[in-house]
Amino acid sequence: MPASSRPAHHRLVLAVLAVLAPAAVLASCGLPTNTPHVVDFIQLDDRRYVRVDGGVVEAPADTTLGPEVAYTSRTVGDPKGKPIRSGDAAYLDPGTALRAVPGFEPWFRLAAVLPDDKVALYELADRTGARRGDDVLDLAPGVTEVAVQRDDGGSLGETTDPAVIDDLVHRLLALPAVTGTVQDERPDLVLELRFGNGLSPVRRAVFAKARSLGDQLQLDDRTLCSIETIAGRPCTAPGSPGIGSVEGG
Repeated sequence: MPASSRPAHHRLVLAVLAVLAPAAVLASCGLPTNTPHVVDFIQLDDRRYVRVDGGVVEAPADTTLGPEVAYTSRTVGDPKGKPIRSGDAAYLDPGTALRAVPGFEPWFRLAAVLPDDKVALYELADRTGARRGDDVLDLAPGVTEVAVQRDDGGSLGETTDPAVIDDLVHRLLALPAVTGTVQDERPDLVLELRFGNGLSPVRRAVFAKARSLGDQLQLDDRTLCSIETIAGRPCTAPGSPGIGSVEGG
């Protein structure tokens, strides 16, 4: 739906959510947190979501989000050693409403309605049976800008070149999915995919040595080189061609 035809309250919540993501840390997507507590997750069928760190919005939930798609059924805390079933959550109270986030498919992003009508944003971290990038990434809203940062948030480079973006998005969505991997090192880079219309960006850690995008996708040399070029760095993969001139450096 184009921005001009969205209800004003939908545009409002998207703008509010957009300010959260630059500081967001998705633990299960390869951006490690500094907190020792259990990752704040929700399990729904074959999908596990994790909470965007700091992603709490004070907003009237009944007017700013999409329809209810599920409810939590059980609070389990640390899932280690426990059978996890659909509806389980680490911290959310049983019966917490989970609603669609305008602009994204519910399999990728959800909003949990908290007490006092606060809203917490959750994003897909793992999906049983995922085979490719398009099974774990919803980029359908259309990426309009790509930025690459250090893991401390410092900017390295960005581009709005449609040809560069289209090539990178195509490659990301075709990457093979991986399961059962958890990176325990600091990421080399952080990839941020930005959208128009006030939608909050998607951020994933880049581990060059492990050729991993978060804990979800296996990077090939060409895709890694594309990301490194946007960052203004030489390609670490031998023989990988560059992708031309981009903004930043």
